[in-house]
Amino acid sequence: MAVQRADDLYVALLDVGQGDCIVAALPGTDVGVLVDCPAGESQVAVSLFEAWGVTSLTLAVITHSDDDHAGGVVDVIKNLPGGCQRFAYSEDRLWRGREPGPQHRILRQGLAGLLRGGAVRVHPDTKRGVQLSAETQVRFLHPTSADLFEGSREKFINQCSIVMAIDHAGNRILLGGDAGGEGWRRLRERGEDTRADVLKLSHHGAWPESGDSIDDVVAMVQPQHVLISVGSRNPRGHPDPKTLARLVARGSQMRIICTEVTRHCHDDPAGITASVLAAASLAAPRSASGCPCGGTVVVRIGTAGLQILPERQAHARVITLFSSPMCDPSGDLRALGRAK
Repeated sequence: MAVQRADDLYVALLDVGQGDCIVAALPGTDVGVLVDCPAGESQVAVSLFEAWGVTSLTLAVITHSDDDHAGGVVDVIKNLPGGCQRFAYSEDRLWRGREPGPQHRILRQGLAGLLRGGAVRVHPDTKRGVQLSAETQVRFLHPTSADLFEGSREKFINQCSIVMAIDHAGNRILLGGDAGGEGWRRLRERGEDTRADVLKLSHHGAWPESGDSIDDVVAMVQPQHVLISVGSRNPRGHPDPKTLARLVARGSQMRIICTEVTRHCHDDPAGITASVLAAASLAAPRSASGCPCGGTVVVRIGTAGLQILPERQAHARVITLFSSPMCDPSGDLRALGRAK
């Protein structure tokens, strides 16, 4: 069913399991933006674009070449009839002086095919930022060429991940890709303006020991909302409980939303999926691979300001079903969810 978008900007962090996929629809147009999509989850993005009436992309971004960010991007572009006007991607693995693996070779071959066929057109000024409309701009904050060289030397591919901001009508959404503490340290030392209303937290809520801490990052960004893309079945224990504890310690004025619930919050996410779906007010398509918590999170920016879906009380009704939700150690959200 199509969504009437009026003159608002819509940006969604999609529930794609363990991976990142962010899509946007520009006000009053059939034009969208794509940032990342994991392998096997392209249909989630395509379905939402169809619901929003988006037929082409003004910009597609691959923040870095890990398969849980890059593997489905080509398939999304292929399934949009209008193609893609601008494209941004730093060939991070080619800096490492060794033969890329099969997944990366498939990605490069797919992108090459799109370029040859004209479905993607590389814009030379993309990395300096893109003015998408009178009120909407994308800014690329990281990495610089020096960061790419350093990332190659350190053999740390997440160090090369793109960090970018979407600015619209005085509001900002900051997308952290998989950049770790070292990347955020470089952003701080360069004096980049990282303040934002909404932060898509880097690396699925994990945090390395080196570089800036999660507390440093929150102090830099000062977000009202922190979104975490994570899969119920992920084998790495994301999001890191210490990271969540530090976020929760910042106070209830900052809202935290994960796309899916993991074993940190409930011992059997798969066993509770049916109950969650019955209770949830899911805003958009989702992956079939895990149990949603916030599910697909939609940010709407318009004349009425910034709105987040699911709304707090609807999300709280889902939280009541989990045995030990990391974002609600005090029980405040569960009390809200039980309120009539």
